[in-house]
Amino acid sequence: VRAVVMTGGDHFSSGGDLVGFQTEMAEGARATNNLVDKVHAGGRAAYNFNKPLIAAVNGVAYGAGMSLALCADVIVAAEDARFCEVFVKVGGCPDTGSSWLLQQRIGAGAARLLILTGREISGVTAHQMRVVEECVPADQTEAAAIALAKEMAQNPMFGMESSKRVMREVA
Repeated sequence: VRAVVMTGGDHFSSGGDLVGFQTEMAEGARATNNLVDKVHAGGRAAYNFNKPLIAAVNGVAYGAGMSLALCADVIVAAEDARFCEVFVKVGGCPDTGSSWLLQQRIGAGAARLLILTGREISGVTAHQMRVVEECVPADQTEAAAIALAKEMAQNPMFGMESSKRVMREVA
C-alpha cells in the first residue's frame, strides 16, 4: 500500500452518535472518558498514518466526520458536499482535533467563524476557504481522489513518508 483513499460513499460521515454519547455520559465520567479516548485515538491514527491519506468527501462531513476528513493529507470534495463544525449547535466544543486541524488549514479567524457559528459550507465554499484542496463534481470525487493517490504512489516511499513526517513535526 503506497497511498490510501478514505471515503464513506454517498456521505463521508455525519459525525458522532449523539444518542450513544448521551448513553455513555449517563454511565459516568469513566465511561465517557473511555469513549472520548477511543474516538480521539481514531483521529490520531488517521493524522499520524505514515502513507499519503486522501479524503474523498461526498455528502455530509459533520462534526467528528469533518474532523476525520481534516486528518487527511489532502481532501478532495464534491462541489455539493456539506461540511459543518456542528459542535456548538449541540452544546459541545470541537473535539477529535478539529479545533487545531481547521486552524492549520485556514487560519484562526476563519476557523473561529466556522466553529462559533456552526455554519454549514458547501464543497465549493470549503475549497474557496482552503478547507479542501480539490473540488470536483459529485460523480467524480472518488475517481479524482484515486487518481491523486496513484500519482503520489509513483513517488519513492521513503521520500513520501519522510516528507510527511517532517511536515507534521513543524505543525
